[in-house]
Amino acid sequence: MLIKYFLLYILLLILLLIFNKCYPTYQAARVNVDSLKTGTYSDIQAKLYKSDNTIILFPDGFSVDNKFIRGNGIITDNNTYQQRWQVIDLPLDSITAMTTYEETTSGARYFGSFLLGLTGPPLTFLGIYCIACPKCCFGSCPIVYAYNGKDYNLEAELFSECISKQLENNDIDLLREKITSDTLKLKITNEALETHYINKFEVAIAAHPKGTELYPTIDNKLLLVSEKVTPITVVDKSENDITDLLINDDNKFYRSGVKKISELKKGPIFDWVDIKIPASKNLPTKLVLKYRNTLLSTTLLYNVVLGSQGAAGLDWTKKMNEDAVYASQFKMVYDEFSGIKIKIFNNGSWDNLGEFKDAGPLNWKYIAVNLPAYNSDTLLLRLEFIPDNFMIDYIAIDTTASPQDIKTKIIYPCEITDGRGNLRDSLLEYIKNDDLNYLKTEPGDSYYLNYNVPGKNNCEETALIYSKGYYNEWIRGSWINNKDARYTFNLYDIQGTLSYLADSWIENSEILEREFFHSRFSLKEEK
Repeated sequence: MLIKYFLLYILLLILLLIFNKCYPTYQAARVNVDSLKTGTYSDIQAKLYKSDNTIILFPDGFSVDNKFIRGNGIITDNNTYQQRWQVIDLPLDSITAMTTYEETTSGARYFGSFLLGLTGPPLTFLGIYCIACPKCCFGSCPIVYAYNGKDYNLEAELFSECISKQLENNDIDLLREKITSDTLKLKITNEALETHYINKFEVAIAAHPKGTELYPTIDNKLLLVSEKVTPITVVDKSENDITDLLINDDNKFYRSGVKKISELKKGPIFDWVDIKIPASKNLPTKLVLKYRNTLLSTTLLYNVVLGSQGAAGLDWTKKMNEDAVYASQFKMVYDEFSGIKIKIFNNGSWDNLGEFKDAGPLNWKYIAVNLPAYNSDTLLLRLEFIPDNFMIDYIAIDTTASPQDIKTKIIYPCEITDGRGNLRDSLLEYIKNDDLNYLKTEPGDSYYLNYNVPGKNNCEETALIYSKGYYNEWIRGSWINNKDARYTFNLYDIQGTLSYLADSWIENSEILEREFFHSRFSLKEEK
Protein backbone atom coordinates (compact mmCIF):
# COMPACT_ATOMS: atom_id res chain seq x y z
CA MET A 1 0.00 0.00 0.00
CA LEU A 2 2.84 2.37 0.88
CA ILE A 3 4.48 1.75 -2.54
CA LYS A 4 1.18 2.44 -4.32
CA TYR A 5 0.71 5.81 -2.61
CA PHE A 6 4.38 6.58 -3.09
CA LEU A 7 4.12 6.17 -6.90
CA LEU A 8 0.95 8.24 -7.04
CA TYR A 9 2.64 11.04 -5.09
CA ILE A 10 5.62 10.96 -7.45
CA LEU A 11 3.36 11.29 -10.50
CA LEU A 12 1.49 14.20 -8.94
CA LEU A 13 4.72 15.95 -8.01
CA ILE A 14 6.12 15.57 -11.54
CA LEU A 15 2.98 17.08 -13.04
CA LEU A 16 3.00 19.99 -10.59
CA LEU A 17 6.65 20.72 -11.27
CA ILE A 18 6.15 20.65 -15.04
CA PHE A 19 3.19 23.01 -14.96
CA ASN A 20 4.84 25.36 -12.48
CA LYS A 21 8.13 25.36 -14.45
CA CYS A 22 10.39 24.77 -11.45
CA TYR A 23 13.90 25.01 -12.81
CA PRO A 24 17.22 25.14 -10.96
CA THR A 25 18.87 28.55 -10.66
CA TYR A 26 22.47 27.40 -10.80
CA GLN A 27 24.71 24.64 -12.11
CA ALA A 28 27.09 22.42 -10.20
CA ALA A 29 29.59 20.07 -11.79
CA ARG A 30 32.00 17.37 -10.73
CA VAL A 31 35.25 17.83 -12.64
CA ASN A 32 37.38 15.07 -14.16
CA VAL A 33 40.84 16.29 -13.14
CA ASP A 34 42.50 14.37 -16.01
CA SER A 35 40.52 16.45 -18.49
CA LEU A 36 41.99 19.80 -17.33
CA LYS A 37 44.16 21.22 -20.10
CA THR A 38 47.44 23.07 -19.61
CA GLY A 39 47.30 26.77 -20.35
CA THR A 40 43.60 27.22 -19.48
CA TYR A 41 42.02 29.61 -16.99
CA SER A 42 38.57 29.47 -15.40
CA ASP A 43 36.84 32.13 -13.32
CA ILE A 44 34.39 29.55 -11.96
CA GLN A 45 34.81 28.96 -8.25
CA ALA A 46 35.97 25.49 -7.26
CA LYS A 47 36.59 23.12 -4.36
CA LEU A 48 39.34 20.51 -4.30
CA TYR A 49 39.85 17.51 -2.05
CA LYS A 50 43.49 16.43 -1.68
CA SER A 51 44.62 12.87 -1.13
CA ASP A 52 45.73 13.85 2.42
CA ASN A 53 42.11 14.96 3.13
CA THR A 54 42.86 18.70 3.01
CA ILE A 55 40.08 20.82 1.50
CA ILE A 56 41.01 23.77 -0.76
CA LEU A 57 38.71 26.51 -2.07
CA PHE A 58 39.44 28.67 -5.12
CA PRO A 59 36.81 31.42 -4.68
CA ASP A 60 38.07 33.50 -7.64
CA GLY A 61 38.87 30.79 -10.14
CA PHE A 62 42.04 28.93 -11.08
CA SER A 63 44.51 28.26 -13.88
CA VAL A 64 46.09 25.02 -15.10
CA ASP A 65 49.74 24.90 -16.15
CA ASN A 66 52.14 21.99 -16.60
CA LYS A 67 50.13 19.48 -14.53
CA PHE A 68 49.60 22.00 -11.73
CA ILE A 69 46.48 23.90 -10.69
CA ARG A 70 47.15 27.40 -9.42
CA GLY A 71 45.21 30.20 -7.78
CA ASN A 72 44.60 32.34 -4.73
CA GLY A 73 42.87 29.92 -2.40
CA ILE A 74 41.71 29.02 1.09
CA ILE A 75 43.17 25.92 2.73
CA THR A 76 41.27 24.16 5.50
CA ASP A 77 43.84 22.24 7.52
CA ASN A 78 42.94 18.58 8.05
CA ASN A 79 44.22 18.47 11.63
CA THR A 80 43.19 21.80 13.15
CA TYR A 81 40.46 22.80 10.66
CA GLN A 82 41.78 26.34 10.72
CA GLN A 83 41.56 28.26 7.44
CA ARG A 84 44.23 30.38 5.77
CA TRP A 85 44.55 32.30 2.48
CA GLN A 86 47.60 31.68 0.33
CA VAL A 87 48.79 31.35 -3.26
CA ILE A 88 48.39 27.66 -4.11
CA ASP A 89 50.42 25.64 -6.60
CA LEU A 90 49.00 22.12 -6.48
CA PRO A 91 49.98 19.01 -8.51
CA LEU A 92 46.97 17.58 -10.30
CA ASP A 93 47.84 14.03 -9.26
CA SER A 94 47.36 14.98 -5.57
CA ILE A 95 43.67 15.81 -6.11
CA THR A 96 41.15 13.16 -5.03
CA ALA A 97 38.06 15.04 -6.26
CA MET A 98 37.16 18.45 -7.67
CA THR A 99 33.89 20.29 -8.06
CA THR A 100 32.71 23.64 -9.41
CA TYR A 101 29.63 25.65 -8.60
CA GLU A 102 28.17 28.71 -10.35
CA GLU A 103 24.98 30.76 -10.64
CA THR A 104 23.32 30.55 -14.05
CA THR A 105 20.28 32.84 -13.88
CA SER A 106 21.91 36.12 -12.86
CA GLY A 107 25.25 37.90 -12.85
CA ALA A 108 25.93 36.87 -9.26
CA ARG A 109 27.90 33.72 -8.48
CA TYR A 110 27.76 31.92 -5.20
CA PHE A 111 30.24 29.31 -4.06
CA GLY A 112 30.32 27.21 -0.95
CA SER A 113 30.91 23.57 -0.46
CA PHE A 114 30.04 21.33 -3.34
CA LEU A 115 26.38 20.84 -2.70
CA LEU A 116 24.67 19.42 0.29
CA GLY A 117 27.15 16.81 1.43
CA LEU A 118 25.70 15.59 4.72
CA THR A 119 27.99 12.66 4.20
CA GLY A 120 29.93 10.17 6.19
CA PRO A 121 31.77 6.88 6.03
CA PRO A 122 30.51 3.61 7.47
CA LEU A 123 29.58 4.42 11.03
CA THR A 124 32.29 2.40 12.72
CA PHE A 125 34.81 4.51 10.88
CA LEU A 126 32.85 7.67 11.66
CA GLY A 127 32.94 6.93 15.37
CA ILE A 128 36.73 6.68 15.28
CA TYR A 129 36.91 9.72 13.02
CA CYS A 130 34.86 11.83 15.45
CA ILE A 131 37.24 11.02 18.28
CA ALA A 132 40.33 11.75 16.18
CA CYS A 133 38.91 14.91 14.60
CA PRO A 134 35.86 16.16 16.54
CA LYS A 135 35.64 19.39 14.51
CA CYS A 136 34.89 17.23 11.49
CA CYS A 137 31.72 15.81 13.06
CA PHE A 138 29.63 18.82 14.02
CA GLY A 139 26.99 19.89 11.55
CA SER A 140 24.04 22.21 12.00
CA CYS A 141 22.06 24.89 10.27
CA PRO A 142 22.58 28.61 11.04
CA ILE A 143 22.62 29.20 14.80
CA VAL A 144 21.11 32.30 16.45
CA TYR A 145 22.09 33.70 19.85
CA ALA A 146 20.38 36.51 21.80
CA TYR A 147 22.15 38.88 24.19
CA ASN A 148 20.81 38.99 27.75
CA GLY A 149 22.95 41.89 28.98
CA LYS A 150 25.91 39.66 29.86
CA ASP A 151 26.16 36.80 27.38
CA TYR A 152 24.86 35.60 24.04
CA ASN A 153 22.63 32.58 24.70
CA LEU A 154 21.56 29.96 22.16
CA GLU A 155 18.03 30.70 20.94
CA ALA A 156 17.36 29.04 17.60
CA GLU A 157 18.70 26.95 14.73
CA LEU A 158 17.21 27.97 11.42
CA PHE A 159 15.51 25.88 8.69
CA SER A 160 17.06 22.62 9.93
CA GLU A 161 15.27 20.49 7.30
CA CYS A 162 16.45 22.56 4.32
CA ILE A 163 19.48 20.52 3.30
CA SER A 164 19.66 21.55 -0.36
CA LYS A 165 18.63 24.37 -2.69
CA GLN A 166 15.60 22.44 -3.92
CA LEU A 167 14.39 21.96 -0.33
CA GLU A 168 14.67 25.63 0.67
CA ASN A 169 11.73 26.62 2.87
CA ASN A 170 10.40 29.00 5.51
CA ASP A 171 10.87 28.60 9.24
CA ILE A 172 9.69 30.41 12.36
CA ASP A 173 11.39 30.40 15.76
CA LEU A 174 10.37 31.80 19.12
CA LEU A 175 12.97 33.84 21.02
CA ARG A 176 12.68 32.92 24.67
CA GLU A 177 14.84 35.87 25.75
CA LYS A 178 12.42 38.44 27.18
CA ILE A 179 12.54 41.96 25.79
CA THR A 180 13.48 44.16 28.73
CA SER A 181 14.92 47.20 26.95
CA ASP A 182 14.58 49.19 23.75
CA THR A 183 17.30 47.18 22.02
CA LEU A 184 17.64 43.59 20.84
CA LYS A 185 21.02 42.08 20.00
CA LEU A 186 21.34 38.88 18.01
CA LYS A 187 24.26 36.90 16.64
CA ILE A 188 24.11 34.52 13.65
CA THR A 189 26.91 31.98 13.38
CA ASN A 190 28.17 29.21 11.14
CA GLU A 191 29.90 26.78 13.48
CA ALA A 192 30.03 23.75 11.21
CA LEU A 193 31.85 22.63 8.07
CA GLU A 194 28.98 23.92 5.97
CA THR A 195 28.01 26.78 3.70
CA HIS A 196 24.79 28.50 4.72
CA TYR A 197 22.54 30.43 2.33
CA ILE A 198 20.23 32.76 4.25
CA ASN A 199 17.56 34.13 1.95
CA LYS A 200 15.44 35.91 4.56
CA PHE A 201 16.04 36.76 8.21
CA GLU A 202 13.31 38.94 9.71
CA VAL A 203 12.66 39.75 13.35
CA ALA A 204 9.02 40.28 14.31
CA ILE A 205 7.99 41.95 17.55
CA ALA A 206 4.55 40.67 18.54
CA ALA A 207 2.53 42.73 21.01
CA HIS A 208 -0.16 40.81 22.91
CA PRO A 209 -2.22 41.24 26.09
CA LYS A 210 -0.53 41.03 29.46
CA GLY A 211 -0.76 37.64 31.11
CA THR A 212 -0.68 35.76 27.81
CA GLU A 213 2.11 33.79 26.16
CA LEU A 214 2.67 33.63 22.43
CA TYR A 215 3.82 30.60 20.44
CA PRO A 216 4.34 29.84 16.76
CA THR A 217 2.16 27.04 15.43
CA ILE A 218 2.83 24.02 13.24
CA ASP A 219 1.47 25.97 10.24
CA ASN A 220 3.67 29.04 10.87
CA LYS A 221 0.93 31.12 12.49
CA LEU A 222 0.80 32.62 15.98
CA LEU A 223 -1.30 31.45 18.93
CA LEU A 224 -1.93 33.01 22.33
CA VAL A 225 -2.08 30.89 25.48
CA SER A 226 -3.43 32.36 28.71
CA GLU A 227 -4.05 29.55 31.24
CA LYS A 228 -1.74 26.55 30.84
CA VAL A 229 -2.69 23.34 32.64
CA THR A 230 -1.05 19.93 32.70
CA PRO A 231 -2.21 16.81 30.81
CA ILE A 232 -4.35 14.35 32.78
CA THR A 233 -2.02 11.46 31.93
CA VAL A 234 0.85 10.71 29.57
CA VAL A 235 1.86 7.10 28.87
CA ASP A 236 4.45 5.71 26.47
CA LYS A 237 4.02 2.86 24.01
CA SER A 238 4.89 0.32 26.72
CA GLU A 239 2.12 1.85 28.91
CA ASN A 240 4.55 3.36 31.39
CA ASP A 241 3.17 6.47 33.08
CA ILE A 242 5.51 9.36 32.21
CA THR A 243 3.20 12.21 33.21
CA ASP A 244 5.48 13.62 35.91
CA LEU A 245 8.37 13.70 33.46
CA LEU A 246 6.58 15.96 30.97
CA ILE A 247 4.54 18.44 33.01
CA ASN A 248 7.47 20.72 33.86
CA ASP A 249 9.67 22.81 31.57
CA ASP A 250 12.89 21.58 33.17
CA ASN A 251 15.01 19.87 30.47
CA LYS A 252 14.11 16.44 31.86
CA PHE A 253 12.78 14.61 28.85
CA TYR A 254 11.24 11.44 27.46
CA ARG A 255 13.27 9.56 24.86
CA SER A 256 12.65 6.14 23.34
CA GLY A 257 16.20 4.91 23.88
CA VAL A 258 18.64 3.29 21.49
CA LYS A 259 17.32 -0.25 22.13
CA LYS A 260 13.94 0.52 20.53
CA ILE A 261 15.57 1.50 17.24
CA SER A 262 16.35 -2.18 16.55
CA GLU A 263 12.64 -2.64 15.75
CA LEU A 264 13.24 -0.79 12.46
CA LYS A 265 14.99 -3.89 11.11
CA LYS A 266 11.55 -5.52 10.86
CA GLY A 267 9.96 -2.65 8.95
CA PRO A 268 8.67 0.88 9.46
CA ILE A 269 7.94 0.95 13.21
CA PHE A 270 6.88 3.97 15.26
CA ASP A 271 7.11 4.86 18.91
CA TRP A 272 4.54 7.12 20.56
CA VAL A 273 3.25 8.78 23.68
CA ASP A 274 -0.50 8.90 24.39
CA ILE A 275 -1.79 12.03 26.10
CA LYS A 276 -5.15 12.36 27.80
CA ILE A 277 -5.95 16.06 28.07
CA PRO A 278 -8.76 18.26 29.36
CA ALA A 279 -10.77 19.97 26.65
CA SER A 280 -13.62 22.39 26.10
CA LYS A 281 -16.68 21.01 24.33
CA ASN A 282 -17.23 24.18 22.34
CA LEU A 283 -13.79 25.71 21.98
CA PRO A 284 -10.55 24.63 20.33
CA THR A 285 -7.94 23.25 22.72
CA LYS A 286 -4.36 24.53 22.52
CA LEU A 287 -1.40 22.21 23.01
CA VAL A 288 2.17 23.47 23.55
CA LEU A 289 5.13 21.15 22.99
CA LYS A 290 8.82 21.60 23.81
CA TYR A 291 11.08 19.16 21.96
CA ARG A 292 14.21 18.67 19.86
CA ASN A 293 15.81 15.97 17.76
CA THR A 294 18.40 13.47 18.80
CA LEU A 295 21.24 12.87 16.32
CA LEU A 296 19.33 10.09 14.57
CA SER A 297 18.25 12.26 11.62
CA THR A 298 21.73 13.74 11.40
CA THR A 299 23.16 10.22 11.28
CA LEU A 300 20.73 9.24 8.55
CA LEU A 301 21.83 12.10 6.32
CA TYR A 302 25.53 12.12 7.21
CA ASN A 303 26.18 8.43 7.03
CA VAL A 304 23.42 6.24 5.71
CA VAL A 305 22.42 8.37 2.72
CA LEU A 306 25.75 9.63 1.44
CA GLY A 307 28.39 7.84 3.44
CA SER A 308 27.35 4.53 1.92
CA GLN A 309 27.90 5.92 -1.59
CA GLY A 310 31.54 6.97 -1.24
CA ALA A 311 32.68 9.27 -4.06
CA ALA A 312 29.33 8.71 -5.81
CA GLY A 313 27.83 10.86 -3.07
CA LEU A 314 29.08 13.88 -5.01
CA ASP A 315 26.85 12.96 -7.92
CA TRP A 316 23.93 12.26 -5.60
CA THR A 317 24.21 15.65 -3.94
CA LYS A 318 24.40 17.33 -7.33
CA LYS A 319 21.12 15.60 -8.16
CA MET A 320 19.56 16.71 -4.87
CA ASN A 321 20.42 20.34 -5.57
CA GLU A 322 19.54 20.49 -9.25
CA ASP A 323 16.87 17.87 -9.89
CA ALA A 324 13.61 19.24 -8.49
CA VAL A 325 11.67 16.03 -9.12
CA TYR A 326 14.19 13.78 -7.38
CA ALA A 327 14.58 16.20 -4.46
CA SER A 328 10.79 16.21 -4.07
CA GLN A 329 10.73 12.42 -4.05
CA PHE A 330 13.43 12.38 -1.39
CA LYS A 331 11.54 14.90 0.74
CA MET A 332 8.33 12.93 0.40
CA VAL A 333 9.99 9.74 1.67
CA TYR A 334 11.87 11.65 4.36
CA ASP A 335 8.66 13.30 5.56
CA GLU A 336 7.04 9.89 6.02
CA PHE A 337 9.58 9.04 8.70
CA SER A 338 10.50 12.44 10.17
CA GLY A 339 8.70 14.80 12.52
CA ILE A 340 6.19 14.02 15.26
CA LYS A 341 2.79 13.06 13.86
CA ILE A 342 -0.22 14.41 15.82
CA LYS A 343 -3.20 12.04 16.00
CA ILE A 344 -6.50 12.10 17.88
CA PHE A 345 -8.66 9.14 18.83
CA ASN A 346 -12.07 9.76 17.29
CA ASN A 347 -14.92 7.29 16.72
CA GLY A 348 -12.72 4.25 17.18
CA SER A 349 -9.77 5.30 14.99
CA TRP A 350 -6.77 7.64 14.99
CA ASP A 351 -7.25 10.75 12.86
CA ASN A 352 -4.24 12.76 11.64
CA LEU A 353 -4.12 16.43 12.72
CA GLY A 354 -0.70 17.46 11.40
CA GLU A 355 2.86 17.21 12.65
CA PHE A 356 5.62 18.91 14.56
CA LYS A 357 8.49 19.09 12.08
CA ASP A 358 12.10 18.19 12.81
CA ALA A 359 13.61 20.87 15.04
CA GLY A 360 17.33 20.07 14.89
CA PRO A 361 19.54 18.61 17.62
CA LEU A 362 20.93 21.76 19.27
CA ASN A 363 18.11 23.82 20.69
CA TRP A 364 14.74 23.14 22.31
CA LYS A 365 11.89 24.29 20.12
CA TYR A 366 8.50 25.50 21.40
CA ILE A 367 5.58 24.97 19.02
CA ALA A 368 1.81 25.02 19.53
CA VAL A 369 -1.12 23.43 17.75
CA ASN A 370 -4.76 24.48 17.85
CA LEU A 371 -6.91 21.35 18.19
CA PRO A 372 -10.50 21.45 16.91
CA ALA A 373 -13.44 21.12 19.29
CA TYR A 374 -14.82 17.57 19.56
CA ASN A 375 -17.82 18.11 21.90
CA SER A 376 -15.97 16.34 24.71
CA ASP A 377 -14.39 17.43 27.96
CA THR A 378 -11.40 15.09 27.43
CA LEU A 379 -9.35 14.19 24.35
CA LEU A 380 -6.89 11.38 23.69
CA LEU A 381 -3.92 12.44 21.58
CA ARG A 382 -1.04 10.44 20.22
CA LEU A 383 2.38 11.88 19.34
CA GLU A 384 4.00 9.37 16.98
CA PHE A 385 7.59 9.27 15.74
CA ILE A 386 10.43 7.03 14.62
CA PRO A 387 12.01 5.46 17.74
CA ASP A 388 14.72 7.54 19.42
CA ASN A 389 14.40 10.45 16.97
CA PHE A 390 13.15 12.98 19.55
CA MET A 391 13.47 14.21 23.09
CA ILE A 392 10.17 15.55 24.48
CA ASP A 393 10.54 17.75 27.55
CA TYR A 394 7.27 19.58 28.16
CA ILE A 395 3.56 19.40 27.29
CA ALA A 396 0.98 22.01 28.32
CA ILE A 397 -2.69 22.55 27.55
CA ASP A 398 -4.94 25.62 27.41
CA THR A 399 -8.71 25.10 27.20
CA THR A 400 -9.72 28.75 27.58
CA ALA A 401 -10.83 31.21 24.94
CA SER A 402 -7.67 33.30 24.91
CA PRO A 403 -7.87 36.68 23.18
CA GLN A 404 -6.15 36.64 19.80
CA ASP A 405 -5.26 40.32 19.81
CA ILE A 406 -1.78 40.06 18.30
CA LYS A 407 -0.08 42.97 16.58
CA THR A 408 3.21 42.21 14.86
CA LYS A 409 5.79 44.57 13.48
CA ILE A 410 8.81 43.54 11.41
CA ILE A 411 11.97 45.32 12.51
CA TYR A 412 15.28 45.47 10.68
CA PRO A 413 18.76 45.84 12.17
CA CYS A 414 20.02 49.35 12.71
CA GLU A 415 23.57 47.99 12.64
CA ILE A 416 25.29 44.84 11.34
CA THR A 417 28.88 43.96 12.12
CA ASP A 418 30.94 40.86 11.41
CA GLY A 419 32.89 38.89 14.00
CA ARG A 420 35.93 41.14 13.61
CA GLY A 421 33.93 44.27 14.34
CA ASN A 422 33.69 45.54 10.76
CA LEU A 423 30.51 47.42 9.86
CA ARG A 424 28.48 45.35 7.35
CA ASP A 425 25.18 47.22 7.06
CA SER A 426 25.08 46.50 3.31
CA LEU A 427 24.21 42.88 4.15
CA LEU A 428 20.66 43.95 4.99
CA GLU A 429 19.71 43.75 1.31
CA TYR A 430 20.55 40.04 1.32
CA ILE A 431 18.31 39.10 4.28
CA LYS A 432 15.49 41.62 3.99
CA ASN A 433 13.39 39.93 1.31
CA ASP A 434 12.57 36.50 -0.04
CA ASP A 435 14.45 36.77 -3.34
CA LEU A 436 17.52 35.46 -5.18
CA ASN A 437 19.95 37.37 -2.94
CA TYR A 438 21.49 35.24 -0.21
CA LEU A 439 23.69 35.99 2.74
CA LYS A 440 26.30 33.26 2.30
CA THR A 441 28.32 32.23 5.35
CA GLU A 442 31.30 29.90 5.55
CA PRO A 443 32.66 27.95 8.55
CA GLY A 444 33.66 30.31 11.35
CA ASP A 445 31.65 33.30 10.10
CA SER A 446 29.51 35.30 12.51
CA TYR A 447 27.39 38.44 12.27
CA TYR A 448 26.02 40.69 14.99
CA LEU A 449 22.65 42.33 14.35
CA ASN A 450 21.45 45.16 16.60
CA TYR A 451 17.81 46.27 16.60
CA ASN A 452 15.79 49.14 18.02
CA VAL A 453 12.62 47.78 19.63
CA PRO A 454 9.38 49.81 19.51
CA GLY A 455 8.13 51.06 22.88
CA LYS A 456 5.62 48.99 24.80
CA ASN A 457 2.00 50.10 25.16
CA ASN A 458 0.84 48.30 28.30
CA CYS A 459 1.27 44.86 26.75
CA GLU A 460 3.57 41.86 26.49
CA GLU A 461 6.14 41.72 23.71
CA THR A 462 7.57 38.57 22.19
CA ALA A 463 10.25 38.38 19.50
CA LEU A 464 10.17 35.82 16.70
CA ILE A 465 12.45 35.05 13.78
CA TYR A 466 11.03 34.42 10.33
CA SER A 467 13.72 32.84 8.18
CA LYS A 468 14.16 31.13 4.84
CA GLY A 469 17.19 29.46 3.31
CA TYR A 470 19.15 26.25 3.01
CA TYR A 471 22.59 24.88 3.76
CA ASN A 472 25.21 22.67 2.09
CA GLU A 473 27.27 20.33 4.21
CA TRP A 474 30.97 20.09 3.31
CA ILE A 475 32.13 16.67 2.21
CA ARG A 476 35.09 15.73 4.37
CA GLY A 477 38.13 14.81 2.32
CA SER A 478 38.69 11.48 4.04
CA TRP A 479 35.16 10.35 3.21
CA ILE A 480 35.49 10.53 -0.58
CA ASN A 481 36.77 6.98 -1.08
CA ASN A 482 35.10 5.28 1.90
CA LYS A 483 32.36 3.43 0.10
CA ASP A 484 30.55 0.93 2.32
CA ALA A 485 30.56 -2.56 0.83
CA ARG A 486 27.58 -3.61 2.98
CA TYR A 487 25.01 -1.14 1.70
CA THR A 488 24.53 1.62 -0.88
CA PHE A 489 21.75 4.14 -0.41
CA ASN A 490 18.72 3.69 -2.67
CA LEU A 491 15.82 6.10 -2.23
CA TYR A 492 13.31 3.41 -3.16
CA ASP A 493 14.70 0.74 -0.81
CA ILE A 494 12.98 2.02 2.31
CA GLN A 495 13.37 -1.16 4.31
CA GLY A 496 17.07 -1.44 3.48
CA THR A 497 17.65 2.15 4.55
CA LEU A 498 15.81 1.74 7.85
CA SER A 499 17.62 -1.50 8.65
CA TYR A 500 21.03 0.01 7.95
CA LEU A 501 20.12 3.09 9.98
CA ALA A 502 19.17 0.88 12.95
CA ASP A 503 22.49 -0.98 12.83
CA SER A 504 24.44 2.25 12.46
CA TRP A 505 22.69 4.02 15.32
CA ILE A 506 23.01 1.12 17.75
CA GLU A 507 26.69 0.80 16.93
CA ASN A 508 27.76 4.43 17.16
CA SER A 509 25.15 6.67 18.84
CA GLU A 510 27.07 6.92 22.12
CA ILE A 511 30.29 8.07 20.44
CA LEU A 512 28.49 10.48 18.12
CA GLU A 513 26.52 12.13 20.90
CA ARG A 514 29.58 12.51 23.08
CA GLU A 515 31.74 14.10 20.37
CA PHE A 516 29.17 16.00 18.29
CA PHE A 517 28.32 18.70 20.82
CA HIS A 518 31.98 19.45 21.57
CA SER A 519 33.04 19.97 17.98
CA ARG A 520 31.79 23.35 16.85
CA PHE A 521 33.94 25.27 14.40
CA SER A 522 35.90 28.13 15.98
CA LEU A 523 34.49 31.53 15.06
CA LYS A 524 36.69 34.02 13.23
CA GLU A 525 36.32 36.80 15.78
CA GLU A 526 38.56 39.39 17.43
CA LYS A 527 39.56 38.27 20.91
